[in-house]
Amino acid sequence: MDNNGYYWLNEYVFKIADKDERLFSTLGMEKNENGWWRARVYNGHIHALLAFMKYRELTESNQFDDVIEKSIATMVHYLPLQIYRDQYFSYTADIGRFPDYGQLRAVILAEGLCNLTERPDLCRSSQQMRVFYEERVKGHDEALYKVGMKSMSKYIRAWRKIDCLVGRC
Repeated sequence: MDNNGYYWLNEYVFKIADKDERLFSTLGMEKNENGWWRARVYNGHIHALLAFMKYRELTESNQFDDVIEKSIATMVHYLPLQIYRDQYFSYTADIGRFPDYGQLRAVILAEGLCNLTERPDLCRSSQQMRVFYEERVKGHDEALYKVGMKSMSKYIRAWRKIDCLVGRC
């Protein structure tokens, strides 16, 4: 569970040096009670969720229904937030300025969730994502990714410079 009480199926979980905690916290990442940091990944979460849903369909087992419901609730909350500053789809819930390297894939995954769940809230989000992609992103995928990555690297370099100025590099 993240700090908002949502259940993520795909996270990068890692430890970092104490001197980097301020940077990662400012970026939006969370640290759990055991000192592990995490980056919550949209495409990984949705891919895993679709696999659980397919398992449910094929086996008719309700073994993972709780996981499925919690994971769907996570996307109901976070999917509308995947559009970063009306520019592109972000890769993680934690670092919006880090663009997804598959802009169209983000739309297709959202549409898959809509189709499988038939939930109006997820369908609205996926429709908004499709329109956003068609009107703002399509044909600019690679350029948007480069701009996002450049912004991200500038941000990290600026923080490193501040750390060095105060003797933490």
